[in-house]
Amino acid sequence: MDGWYRINIFLMRLDDGLSVTDAAASARTAMFDYADLTPFEKKTMRNVFIFYAYTRKNLDLFYDTLLTNPHRVLGMAR
Repeated sequence: MDGWYRINIFLMRLDDGLSVTDAAASARTAMFDYADLTPFEKKTMRNVFIFYAYTRKNLDLFYDTLLTNPHRVLGMAR
């Protein structure tokens, strides 16, 4: 399912006028790219912690949202 969504986001961004590189980056950001880990994370962290790649990517998104749109995160705290 991730691949299907990633392709659709990529095509939508191309329709919006983005370049191929920017559209691909946008699709990778919107859907977690679980393979985008350092060699240490791939070899060790994935084997030690269950759902490590998901948790790491989700925390990246959380902190990015906290810095760019804090009202979204703070609204959930209410």
